[in-house]
Amino acid sequence: MQNSKEKVQQDKYNFPYHYIPICDDKILKKVQYWGTGHRYLGNIKIIFDLLEKIEFESLIDIGTGDGRIVRELYNKYNDKDIVGVDYYKIAIDLAKAMNPDIADRFMVEDISNKSIDTKYDVVTIINVLEQIEPDKLNNFVFLSSEYLRKDGYFIITVPSDNKEVFGAAYQHFNENKLINLLSRLFYDIDIIYFDNIKSKRLNLFHKLIGGFNGENYIITNRYINKKFIDLYMSKYLYTTKEKCGRIAVICRKK
Repeated sequence: MQNSKEKVQQDKYNFPYHYIPICDDKILKKVQYWGTGHRYLGNIKIIFDLLEKIEFESLIDIGTGDGRIVRELYNKYNDKDIVGVDYYKIAIDLAKAMNPDIADRFMVEDISNKSIDTKYDVVTIINVLEQIEPDKLNNFVFLSSEYLRKDGYFIITVPSDNKEVFGAAYQHFNENKLINLLSRLFYDIDIIYFDNIKSKRLNLFHKLIGGFNGENYIITNRYINKKFIDLYMSKYLYTTKEKCGRIAVICRKK
């Protein structure tokens, strides 16, 4: 039987903290900083808000990456059948390592070469479609829809074309692009605009606590950071078409 001290030591390995400090000839860095982390948390809240409005028993997250979304969903809906799949084995290996208690929920899967044995009530595709080559996107959406039961819910989030395309993305989206992409396969298409990127007040607050890269300093005070995320979630998460940085869609399979 595991004693209390062994449990404390084991729990330390829920996160690879030994990899955080970095030292070389020029710098000592003791934190890892993700300047847009509040936006990711907002993305998760959007998904939860949408799921609270529907009934479902099963969900598959396609392009699950490191598995954070599945972990958050499983923590709340542990009575549901929730799984995550990704094309990249390295991503699934990380998802399993970060979530050993639900490692069996993650699978390497190439949806273009998969015969679908199980149908789900919900498919989520979070921050993925922009990384699919445009000439392959229609087929990717079709293959993803094959995991859904008829009338099942298809939930996606994508970057808005209010922002410039960068990084691994091939394109960003707007309402017309999304309706054209989805209307052949889905009905009751509901567009949700979120992540206000135009607020001077929010952007100044964000800059004062570290900004996007934390190059010069980072405010780590938990009280101040909590005030920031509370402000973002309450005032700037849901927004308008003109101000949004991201777009969510929920629709149902025909």
